[in-house]
Amino acid sequence: MIHRRTAGTILATAALLAAVSGCSSSSSTKSGAATSTTLDSAAIARSATAYSKPGPYHVGVITRTLPAGNKVEIWYPAVASATGTITYDIRDFVGPAIKALLTGKVDATITYPGTRDAAAASGQFPVVLFSHGFSGMRLQSTFLTAHLASWGMIVASPD
Repeated sequence: MIHRRTAGTILATAALLAAVSGCSSSSSTKSGAATSTTLDSAAIARSATAYSKPGPYHVGVITRTLPAGNKVEIWYPAVASATGTITYDIRDFVGPAIKALLTGKVDATITYPGTRDAAAASGQFPVVLFSHGFSGMRLQSTFLTAHLASWGMIVASPD
């Protein structure tokens, strides 16, 4: 659950910054100096939550192998018929010592919206390279990568 709050916080912060930079206005005196700055708090509130829910696109997911042998997961905007969920087990991505700690009593599965090998939506979309940091894995932040794809971005995350 912490991951979901973190994603919401990141998205809300980005929206707030965009709103603040785009919603301010100033009036000038005859000398040209700004006398006031006003912020439309309703616009800021709308912008802060604008991307908190999934976007208009369904999410497609593919896994590819790079020439060096590492895998890369790619999330992308998909056609409307791509309405599924994908589940993976975190134990498939950890070493033996950690895997021994994650017994059958511990739920180690992650589910997120997406359809494997779905047809891509038509259009041009920006590409985001997701860097998970040291000791991360390509599926580390699926809550965020799938969410970005739902808003029309192609997201690539290598091992």
